[in-house]
Amino acid sequence: MKHNFLNLRQFSATLIAILFFWGNPTSALASKEIAAVKSKDLEIYNDVLTAFSVETKMRIIEYDMKGNLRRGQSIFQRIRSRKPLAILVIGTEAATLAAREINDIPIIFCMVPHPERYNLSNDNITGISLSLPIKTQLATLQTIAPSTRTVGVMYNPRYSRRLIEKAFEYSEQLGMALVPAKIDRSEDVTRGARAFLGKVDALWMVPDPTLMNSLAFRTLVDFTKKHKIPFFSISEKMVKAGALVSLSPSPSSIGRQAGKMAKKIIRQGLSPSLLPIEFPQGLEIAINLDTAKKIGVECDIALEVFTFAARNDYKIQVYE
Repeated sequence: MKHNFLNLRQFSATLIAILFFWGNPTSALASKEIAAVKSKDLEIYNDVLTAFSVETKMRIIEYDMKGNLRRGQSIFQRIRSRKPLAILVIGTEAATLAAREINDIPIIFCMVPHPERYNLSNDNITGISLSLPIKTQLATLQTIAPSTRTVGVMYNPRYSRRLIEKAFEYSEQLGMALVPAKIDRSEDVTRGARAFLGKVDALWMVPDPTLMNSLAFRTLVDFTKKHKIPFFSISEKMVKAGALVSLSPSPSSIGRQAGKMAKKIIRQGLSPSLLPIEFPQGLEIAINLDTAKKIGVECDIALEVFTFAARNDYKIQVYE
């Protein structure tokens, strides 16, 4: 007669498996996956993804929209069918599309400047803004160039009115005066720059779409070099191309920061709605010594930049 009982060896193996599962909840997730969608294939996006993977130590299925909306829609259809534990979206296009296409899987976005503009407020979405707090930017400018009292800022009211209003508030707290120049299109940059002549100690760039093109940027670089005005830009690439200094988020730090968010959602069971959107934590500073020399601030501002980076443990990139 056969009996449906486990033998002692089978029972022991089953018991060990059960105890291992409950004692190691993360091991149960090891076979699961996180989907990662990039807006396009950029080096900084890949840096984010690498750091995210290292932080989470989970299987990542990578997708690349290649800047194509239709391709992105197809990707998110595929992701819905796979039902990953979470979705990492890198870049504005991937983030906005994910918000429209996915409502039942946790989404973590990053590399999105001013996310409040893109309706990324669903209960299943949280992430990391690419934008630095305005007060941090102005305080950094003041620390690096302590003699600065008046700061020029060019912007399009259509895109950056609220940002500039906040900047006026913070600049007053820091004892600095902003000199604004309003423009409606990139072709107005030359005209707008004339408002700064003889009135500003430095030029501060904001991430206004009207300024985010080679024509506008080149005009500002040439203007600041000609009139020997320190130009504080928003990215390392701009410093490499001729701006004086930038303070910008570190892609690798953002990746680790997003990874920590993912672990809270997946391993602790927290809803994205309980995790507020964060500012980037790890920052990098860049300086162009050739520009510093040409505008006559090599000795003072360059020294302040190195001191500031060391004091705050920021990575520093130097161009000559």
